[in-house]
Amino acid sequence: MEISSLQITDRPKSLVQIAQDAIRKGIIQKELKLGQPLKEASLARPLQISNTPVREALSLLKAEGLVVSVLHKGYRVFTMNQDELIEFCELRFTL
Repeated sequence: MEISSLQITDRPKSLVQIAQDAIRKGIIQKELKLGQPLKEASLARPLQISNTPVREALSLLKAEGLVVSVLHKGYRVFTMNQDELIEFCELRFTL
């Protein structure tokens, strides 16, 4: 069998990916409100995973701009002020 004929099959999602997808979905579907504090244990419990993958997922979501970190307080869902909302709407309109 040649190496070129081998195909990478779908791999199961990691716990970090599962947590990241679940948190992202919660934000998009408004289950997690803008500005809502995010507690690792509360997010991990329904997924039946430990806090560590949730912590890593929150860090990745921070890079995406969906969550922000607050010094000594943890993470929260992002917020938009009125000017940012107007800019966002104008940008969407131009697209």
